[in-house]
Amino acid sequence: MMLTIYTFRKLALLLLMSVFALYGTAQDNTNLSIPQEIDQLFKDIKNEPGAAIGVLHKGEIIYQKGFGLANLDYDIPITTKSIFELGALSMHFTGTCILLLENQGKLSLDDPIQKYLTDFPKYAKGQPTIRQCLHHSSGLRDYLEMIKMKGQQVDMAFTAKDGIDLIKRQKKLTISPGSDYRYTNTGYLVLAAIVEQISGQTIAEFAKENIFDPIGMTNTFYLDTKGKVIKNRAIAYEKDSMGYRMVHPFNFVTPGAMQVQTNVEDFLKWMANFEQSKIGNPDFMKQLATQGITTHGDTMSYAVGLEDGPFWNHAMIGHNGYWQGSTAMFLRFYEDDLSIITLSNNSDISAPQKAFQTATQFFERPTAKIIPSTDKAASSATPTLKIATKQLQSYCANYFNEDIGYNRKVYLKNDTLWYANFESPDTWLQPISNNEFKLMGMTRLFKIRFEKEAGQPIMYFRLWTIKL
Repeated sequence: MMLTIYTFRKLALLLLMSVFALYGTAQDNTNLSIPQEIDQLFKDIKNEPGAAIGVLHKGEIIYQKGFGLANLDYDIPITTKSIFELGALSMHFTGTCILLLENQGKLSLDDPIQKYLTDFPKYAKGQPTIRQCLHHSSGLRDYLEMIKMKGQQVDMAFTAKDGIDLIKRQKKLTISPGSDYRYTNTGYLVLAAIVEQISGQTIAEFAKENIFDPIGMTNTFYLDTKGKVIKNRAIAYEKDSMGYRMVHPFNFVTPGAMQVQTNVEDFLKWMANFEQSKIGNPDFMKQLATQGITTHGDTMSYAVGLEDGPFWNHAMIGHNGYWQGSTAMFLRFYEDDLSIITLSNNSDISAPQKAFQTATQFFERPTAKIIPSTDKAASSATPTLKIATKQLQSYCANYFNEDIGYNRKVYLKNDTLWYANFESPDTWLQPISNNEFKLMGMTRLFKIRFEKEAGQPIMYFRLWTIKL
């Protein structure tokens, strides 16, 4: 089965900018009278898993606060000291480790990964480099997707070594290295292994000595031990018909693409480091924000664990993180000297959404709107159609895209189609025609269309720009 995705090349950037469509000219004015407005964004979070947020403006912490509960068993509240899992935002720190080694002359970003991981196979499409792993153009298959395809769950005992062993058994790449953007967690797991091979330390030890301690991030670390006891930890939860349940994977430990643990107070120090860096060479923080370039000469939106893109025409870099109930979002508006970090332990509370909503409190809302030229402007008021159950059942399948390595599942529940991407809560599909559906519960509007070719179901996935 095949999943064709029109916009997957830009999907990471689209997720990064997950709240509003892009706009035209924006005002440069900044509204700093915002504490009460931010409070309002979180006011409904009370006796449930929640979130924490920190805001840095012109070198000053102007807001930091926790909302909700870090542990439901003992009614422990979330504070700015609560420790959260960063998910894919951890890539930013793994990339930092690599650049520090490059600054020290211990590697070249254009070295093939096999120079350090000598037991990796040689690939027919070419040998991925460290730089291509940093920019998600390595072509390495995603190890998390491979785990899911085997029907395994991420609450099992699984280590970075297990992940590397799994990757080494894959003899083919999804693309020629460097030819295009293909998001994969594997690249950063490989980078962590290279850090360990060169430094002779675990990535947790290297990052502590070279990043976290120099900056004063005393409560930030890579989780590299199964079942580790962590003081002030915010347990991750998701909600079902029975209420909240823990989804925290205590024994799944693969530092590299994820597993950095931190709190708002420490991350505020990291955000301040962008202006007065205490690590690397004088241009180090600029290196982190340098975007990748394909072998065809195209500039990618992805830098080093950071995405680049405008928000209301304000220049911005940032990265999100999603992992088993935990979400995170780091935004930096470098021309406005504004940075935001949001962390959540509740799968129903999107840290990226909260971060962008917070950003809107600082900028005047632009008036110009972009209307797509290829699709009519979508409306959230599209009437719901009644489609026969037999027709809906014909769309139910496990879909897979071999080139990208993503698998998706569509299934029927209570006469409604549901969509599972195995990384965030399942969402339902609202019909807009007999074979087209809106993906509900999203902050941007995604359309899914089902067709058949040679008797095999195909799912097409597309982003609509919406009129706000």
